[in-house]
Amino acid sequence: MALSVRGLPKLSSTKASKASTRVVTRASMWYGPDRAKWLGPYSDNACPSYLKGEYPGDYGWDSAGLSADPETFAAYREAELIHARWAMLGALGCVGPETTTHRTVDRSIDQREYQAAHSSSKEEDAPFAQRHDPEDAKSGSLPTRTTTKARRTVAKAGDSTWYGPDRPKWLGPFSEGAVPSYLTGEFPGDYGWDTAGLSADPETFAKYREAELIHARWAMLGALGCVGPELTGDGMAPNPWFKQGALIFSEGGLDYLGNPSLVHAQSIIAILACQVVLMGLAEAYRVNGGPAGEGLDKLHPGESFDPLGLADDPDTFAELKVKEIKNGRLAMFSMFGFYVQAIVTGKGPVQNWQEHIADPWAVNGFTEIFATKFTPN
Repeated sequence: MALSVRGLPKLSSTKASKASTRVVTRASMWYGPDRAKWLGPYSDNACPSYLKGEYPGDYGWDSAGLSADPETFAAYREAELIHARWAMLGALGCVGPETTTHRTVDRSIDQREYQAAHSSSKEEDAPFAQRHDPEDAKSGSLPTRTTTKARRTVAKAGDSTWYGPDRPKWLGPFSEGAVPSYLTGEFPGDYGWDTAGLSADPETFAKYREAELIHARWAMLGALGCVGPELTGDGMAPNPWFKQGALIFSEGGLDYLGNPSLVHAQSIIAILACQVVLMGLAEAYRVNGGPAGEGLDKLHPGESFDPLGLADDPDTFAELKVKEIKNGRLAMFSMFGFYVQAIVTGKGPVQNWQEHIADPWAVNGFTEIFATKFTPN
């Protein structure tokens, strides 16, 4: 036979021959060349010749060539099967105690009772800066205006699902002991994940929160801006986002939304100057305050920056802040995906999506990842 079982020290050649013959000759959809394979109908030329389907569980997958040597293959099969049997026993052993014992411990109830008993402590009611470092709070090294308008939202959001100790956490029901003590669910988007300890220092935590939120807002605008040109383009002609900016150098310039009556851009210098001035004023306004209001929260200023009154109700405002950071994080991942798509496929996100919908099996991340277009067309 093609495969030797010499890697099994306690199995004689006669018994191995009988065992392998018994497996090979058994007619089943799980054995032989017509068995189910790891890539389904796309498995042609994807299965190495030494995997012939004579052993159970052979789906023809060995991209690393670990089973090319018959003795090594036999040793790996033995190790896998022994581990599998132990794993089945272990899984049953993990489930058994919870399904058979008459006395169970509800840790979530114990935790809620503990928190209720200590909810009146002064440390829980103190602002974030004072709770972590009272000396810094007294000296004014941390900004104190965040404890005025921003705190009113958090205080009333105690009943919200997204705040407090009972909020959803990054490991779900297995988060006990995995959430650092300084992540108390006080801020939106806090799922208790900081394995690197980047937010242990309150000042550093405040800077990271500001940077994340600003990047998230830009990413949401950028994601819309990357999709827009393919839907409208110049003169309503579809155009990928990485080609759209170059139209400003073409004859006639660039019309925003394909309409020359809106913005007819012909000078990159003028566009750059407008962006620097307008964005510089907006950022200075946000950080330092201005005629629109003094002493405002620089991340969620409200007042004149909220003409629709979305933040008038503190509970609604607290929920909107969670929605903003969640959508912003998704947008940041989307922007990264847009960059990779442009580099690998040379196409825009809308065209990639249309081609995937037309033929999902032939056009997807697994088929396109091996493309050779490393610069956009």
